[in-house]
Order: sequence, then C-alpha cells, then structure tokens
Amino acid sequence: MSLKTKSAIAIVVALPHESKAVLSQMKVSAKTKYHQIKLYEGTIKQTPCHLVITGMGLERAYEGTRFFLETQKPQYLINMGYAGGLDPEIKNPEMILADKISLYDEEKKNKSCHEHEIQLKLPLLEKIRKILQKENEKFHQGKLLSARHPILQSNKKLELHESLEAIAIDMESYSVIQAANEKNIPAISMRFIVDAQKEELSDTSSFIDDTGKVKPLSLITTSAKNPKILLELPSLAMLAQKARQHMEETLMMILEHL
Repeated sequence: MSLKTKSAIAIVVALPHESKAVLSQMKVSAKTKYHQIKLYEGTIKQTPCHLVITGMGLERAYEGTRFFLETQKPQYLINMGYAGGLDPEIKNPEMILADKISLYDEEKKNKSCHEHEIQLKLPLLEKIRKILQKENEKFHQGKLLSARHPILQSNKKLELHESLEAIAIDMESYSVIQAANEKNIPAISMRFIVDAQKEELSDTSSFIDDTGKVKPLSLITTSAKNPKILLELPSLAMLAQKARQHMEETLMMILEHL
C-alpha cells in the first residue's frame, strides 16, 4: 500500500458484497491481498481512500483492521456494513450511527456488555451527526451490539433491545473500533439494517464462509434439511441490495463534507 498521507480516509467492511458500495465509486490505483484480507487504495471524488475487506466475524475484523493500521495512519476510519435491527421502530434499510458498542457474549449475557463497551469519540461522531442532519438524512443513534453469532429470532432481538438498550447488532464493529482506538485513529461505525427486529431469518452460516461466499455442496445439504431456506434467499438478497444502495449514497454524502 502506497498512500501513507494522513489525509486519507480508511473504510473498513467485512464482506465483498458490502465493499461494492465503495468500489462502485472508487478509482482504484492499487490492490493487495494478505491471506483473507483485501486492501484497496485510490480516490473517491479526489479524496484519498483505503478500503479494507476483513472477512466476517470479530476475530477477522480485528486482525484485518490491525494489520492495515500497522503501516497506515488515516485521518479517519469509517466502519460500514450490514446489521440486524433490535429496536422495533427501525426498518430496513435505515442507518445506525453507533455512539457506543458493546461486545455481546450469549453465554455470559449482560455481564459481557458491561465489561466490554466502547464509547465512540465525540469529535468525529458529532461531525458525522451534523452532516447527516444538515442533509436531512434519517438515522438512528444509539448502542450497537457486536456478537460472535447472528441473532435471528425476532423475540430474542426484542429481548436484547429491552434488556441492554441496544438498537442493532452486528458481528464486527466492536473489533474494528477497538483496533482503531489502539492506534488512536478517530473512528465511527455506520450500519445499515438488513433484517429488522420483526423479521426472522434462517441461519446461513452452514453454507456461507467467512468471506461471504456460498459453499454449493453445503447449501444443497442445508436446503435438503430446511427447504424453506431456498425461498428466503431471494428476499435476503433484495434486503441486502437495498441496504448496500443506502450505504453507498450515505458514504458519498459524508465524503463530500469530510
């Protein structure tokens, strides 16, 4: 990676599908791959940018972000991606602007959230909030949970909202912001809802790997046991497409002001 200017902005996502919201607008000048981590550099509307694709999950998100920040010092780091809604009032594909992120461990339940919570740094958070308000962009600010496993049941999502006062959940934000904080890089997390609180999805982890790719043989095996999942996939793809489009539009708006 050659862009070492502090004026560069880093954008960190987990999945290639999420990265399309960035790459569709990015003039790429270089790309690198290290194990499962993909790194791009270039410009978006003359703004120097890095794109980091870490892979899915807390460990990959931390390792990928940390690896990138060992050699780069961006002015800002923007973590983006999909999330599940916990607050019944939040719909697909609305935006979440996290002001705090808690690590959720289903085995430890509430204890882990109090022991492992990151408060987002105010200067950048306030700057992004003001940009969104100036542009009349609807968003929800509040606590985001990051979990090791997806929470797919509507009653469980509502329980987390009520017991932990969280509005959405994902699987990477805590680790990305943690890695940025360790390097003193101002960072925010913006998430876009794919499955709202009332929606229930089947678990796709058996046939989707950590990079978001479908494993055909595993899909056949899973669908044989649960034929309903084949009916859910087109709907899920449509929801993800809406979230990605909103992600792209919001990113372009923010970069114009930053």
